[in-house]
Amino acid sequence: AVGAIPRGEVLLQVPLAQVLRRGNLAWSEAPSFRESVAGLDEDEELIVYLAVVRKYGLYSRWYTYVRTLPLEEPNSTLVWDSASIAALRGTCAHAPARALRKQLRRLCSRFANAFDCHELRWAAAQYWSRAMVVGLPGARGG
Repeated sequence: AVGAIPRGEVLLQVPLAQVLRRGNLAWSEAPSFRESVAGLDEDEELIVYLAVVRKYGLYSRWYTYVRTLPLEEPNSTLVWDSASIAALRGTCAHAPARALRKQLRRLCSRFANAFDCHELRWAAAQYWSRAMVVGLPGARGG
C-alpha cells in the first residue's frame, strides 16, 4: 500500500471453496493414501494434506497449486541443524522453533509408512511459510 489503509477496508476476497482449510480437504481425491488423520490438530492435518497431494494426489483439485510451490523447503527452523536451534536459546524464537521441530518428529513417526520425513518436512515448511489466520463470519472469534 502506498498510503494508510482505512479500518474495515477489504483488501482481498476469496471464495471459501478456494481456500485450503480443514473443512475443505478432499481426502478422497488421493485414494492411495490410506492412513488415518484422526486426532491431528488443524495445522497438522493441513501439513499432512499438502504432503498427500504432492505424493498421492495427481487427480486432486489442489495438485496444480501444490506443484507451484517451491521444490525446496523455505529456510525455516525445520531445516536448521541443532546448533542453529541452540543458538536461539534466550530468545522468544527458541520455544516456537523447538515446538515446530517436535511436531515434525511426531508426524514423521506417525506417518512413516506413507512418507519419508523429508516429504513431511517440505510440507510443514511450505505450510508455516504461508499459513495465516482468517476470521470467518459467524465463526468463533471471526
